[in-house]
Amino acid sequence: MESEVTIAIDRVFIPFVLQPSGSSASDVRRLNASAAKYVLTRTLGGLFGSVGGSFTVDLVHFDEDTGRGILATYDRDAWKVVSALALCRTGPSNEDILFETGLVSPFLTDLVFPNQHPLSIPAQ
Repeated sequence: MESEVTIAIDRVFIPFVLQPSGSSASDVRRLNASAAKYVLTRTLGGLFGSVGGSFTVDLVHFDEDTGRGILATYDRDAWKVVSALALCRTGPSNEDILFETGLVSPFLTDLVFPNQHPLSIPAQ
């Protein structure tokens, strides 16, 4: 019998790393992606106790110009996306990234890339 797991998060604020002098834009993107994954992991980590399999959190898409993107939680055993968060910048200085609960769409499954060394969250 299959069971459905619903993960609902209203908002999570994390620091947004502005580009320090001497660093490249790709360095900043990596820092921001790492920060997003870390905070999302800390937020979601305690919710996976009764769920089997291994979960992956990955930054699926991020547009530097608009500050919008998608983070997805992917169940590698079931080969499906189990939750997704839309993200956007807030404030004129882009000091925060705001995550809002997003709808899980089938197309997200094709956009999660395990070969990008995503953060793995094993079930407890």
